[in-house]
Amino acid sequence: IAVGRGQTGDATKLYEEVLADSTTPPALAWDVHVELGNLGASAGDLNAASQHYRNALDVIEHTRSELLNTDYRLSFLTRLIRFYERYIDVLVERGELDEALTVADSIRARVLAERHGVAAPPRPSAAVFRRAAQDMRSVFVFYWIGSTRSYAWLVTGDRVRFIPLETNAGAIKPLVEQYRNTIVTSLADPLAAQGGAGDTLFQQLVQPVAAAIPRGARVVIVPDGALNILNFET
Repeated sequence: IAVGRGQTGDATKLYEEVLADSTTPPALAWDVHVELGNLGASAGDLNAASQHYRNALDVIEHTRSELLNTDYRLSFLTRLIRFYERYIDVLVERGELDEALTVADSIRARVLAERHGVAAPPRPSAAVFRRAAQDMRSVFVFYWIGSTRSYAWLVTGDRVRFIPLETNAGAIKPLVEQYRNTIVTSLADPLAAQGGAGDTLFQQLVQPVAAAIPRGARVVIVPDGALNILNFET
């Protein structure tokens, strides 16, 4: 109610009282840290927002299985993805681009682990991705397609390059569906269509990263969202 009335000082005080209570369950502590992070982000205090989001992530990583054993599992996962999206945007705004990559990767790893009923792996560092790219003699193109902002990270054995994308999930999904329909349903030649969905997808997803990919390199695509059903080879 205090937040809704714009009484951020009162809201912050109440949130901090909840956190100070040793009996506060993890699911509530996570929520409170997220809300405090949102208040910081709205006020332009990215340092405070980042700290609270990091605290929320710590709670999730240490107690996730407990948090998910509720009747609101789907609701929790939906809120969890929204939280990760806000946190990644804040990290990007703060210039913590490698950290944004590791956080983006961790949400996928955790959801995948949960589906298979196994413990989620620890969050990797950017150095882990660089070593993997070097060992595989490949270039990784890692996509994050958010509801408002989208990013790509190009990972090689010696560096991680961050590339903002001019698109979002709402714009990408219908383009992917239209492109798949052209190939799978209509059996049409996508090269024959000028200015179609395929050209737009190329301009928004591939063109921004293409110049940074060495000629003849082996490329490993790490997709996100609707990109999981897009055949990049076409």
